[in-house]
Amino acid sequence: MIQKSIESLGRVEQAAEERRTKGFADLAAIPSNLGAIEAGTRFAEGITPFVAVIGAAGWGKTHLLDAVAQYMKLRGTPTNRPIAATIYATFPDRTDEQMPLMLDDVQDAWTNMRTKQELRRLLERRIRARRHTMVSFTDTVSRQEASRYLPNSRDWGYQAILQPTKAERDHIVRQIADSEGVKFSKPIVTLISRHLFGNGRSIQGAVHTLKLMRHGWSRRDDVCQACGVLMPYIHGENGWDPRDVVMDVVSNTFACHSVEGVSSEQVCAYMLISQMGLSEYDVATFLGVSPTKAYAMSNGVKLQLADPALSKCVLACYDGVVRSLDTDSC
Repeated sequence: MIQKSIESLGRVEQAAEERRTKGFADLAAIPSNLGAIEAGTRFAEGITPFVAVIGAAGWGKTHLLDAVAQYMKLRGTPTNRPIAATIYATFPDRTDEQMPLMLDDVQDAWTNMRTKQELRRLLERRIRARRHTMVSFTDTVSRQEASRYLPNSRDWGYQAILQPTKAERDHIVRQIADSEGVKFSKPIVTLISRHLFGNGRSIQGAVHTLKLMRHGWSRRDDVCQACGVLMPYIHGENGWDPRDVVMDVVSNTFACHSVEGVSSEQVCAYMLISQMGLSEYDVATFLGVSPTKAYAMSNGVKLQLADPALSKCVLACYDGVVRSLDTDSC
């Protein structure tokens, strides 16, 4: 009985591991990486025995190696799991040398001359034996440097993964969201694509952060709350700040729909705290007041929303913020 339970648990863990493994279907096939994906497919099918991928950090090299390994496994081809080149060169237990091999981050092995020389020796041995090998470098390494290091450099097929364009980043955001089962509206895709720090791993993190709250972000006005959730990751890198968007909209709205007894700064505080979900500290820093004062400003508006004039003004501000965020440039 216990043995059956253990075997059942093992099958569940294996199934969970297979679900976590990213395959070709999870890769966003875009012009900047299409050549590398095609090279990985040819390697997985045994057509191209030696492949070197040089790519921008965080834009899919490791994912591609995992996809190749998964594809070979589904085809019934015995293969090694992708491994860091430094680990492969450092630890001597290599019992599966006959199988295809995928090495990630080869440039990291170059930081130590002994490891660098050992890795080259091992690659030379694989080339002589015609054992299929796929390697990846970051784009800090040029193709010329990679070809000088790799033995029998003419035998290798070289492909690059480039930094994606703006339109390609949009596609990557949608692809990652779809693979995670999260629905995004166009404004949220644009927000993440244009203003998120970092690379593809950063996008993955942003998608997971939003997913922790809920799976559905498909309404156009969900972008307001998404700004609040992602504020630590989208603020400041290119000078764009969602708080500036709110302040500009509120100021323009007040020019046409001012409300007696309520200032534009109070409505701005309310929009940032109650509608966008920012903390009192973030709002206080922006408005130049204390967190207690920021909360009081927001709560004062909240308590007066029964006033038709104020309610109309706040609604106009909210619609204006959504419209401002629903653009390609945000």
